[in-house]
Amino acid sequence: ASPGEIRPIFDARRSGCNACLLHVPIELATPERVLQLLTPGMWACSYDARHWYHQILVHPDSRKYQGYYDPFAHEFRTFRVAAFGGSTIPAYAQAVSTEAARQALECLERSTNGEVRADFRALDGRWDDAAPTGEHWAIIVVYLDDFIVFGSTRMACEAARRALAATLSRLGIQCKASKETDPAQSIRWIGMQYELRSEPVMSLPRDKAEAYMETVLDVTRTARCSVAALETLLGRLLWAARAWTWGGAFLKHLHTSLLAARAGEVALSAEAHAELAVWYAWLPHAALGIRQAQPVA
Repeated sequence: ASPGEIRPIFDARRSGCNACLLHVPIELATPERVLQLLTPGMWACSYDARHWYHQILVHPDSRKYQGYYDPFAHEFRTFRVAAFGGSTIPAYAQAVSTEAARQALECLERSTNGEVRADFRALDGRWDDAAPTGEHWAIIVVYLDDFIVFGSTRMACEAARRALAATLSRLGIQCKASKETDPAQSIRWIGMQYELRSEPVMSLPRDKAEAYMETVLDVTRTARCSVAALETLLGRLLWAARAWTWGGAFLKHLHTSLLAARAGEVALSAEAHAELAVWYAWLPHAALGIRQAQPVA
């Protein structure tokens, strides 16, 4: 929310709303899976849908299942658009994004008369398949409201970008102009940095690494820390571990310390402190990232 803006907070679990909804499974792209798709020398650009959930309308027959009682107006209010917190909403939002990306790739092949091939691996969940043959091809990966386009060449990336922009416009999907990026060989997406000039590298962005170092220091300054502080730190280090081959090995004793917490406080073991020392030493070098070459068929 903007400064001074008031927004209602809706808890779909406590209200009983989610109890009335199906729990639809959802499989989202992960940084590791995105890295699997990449080949040396690619180009990339990204789009971000504006207020994505609020662009998804709820069918009138289903609105009675998503609402809340307003104690001030003394009436039951329902949502006309997808509500944050609804158990079905992420899956539906991802399905709409995926269909938009699929139509964009189909548009790409038509608009280029097949000169640029469409790669549907990410949309079909075929993460381990080899890249297409040919010089020019493009792939689109979606993560809820985030779209990223990868092209084997700059021309392929630009063509796919135009196809995606045209498709989103045709479907009435609004995007954030401030989040649109031009084709580049270095791009940040869903919390990771991708370097594409040669062998693809995925790394933790520098500003995140610096913030995580501060969190490590905050936890280690005192003999005890709060459960909330350690949970926050573990969440951040679990994310950072995606960009470090051996990162997961240095979280074991931190988890053990959290499980042994009492009265909302955690006494870190000597082993946990040693793990934090390793993380503090690694984070300044997080930009080295990990590499995973994907053979071209």
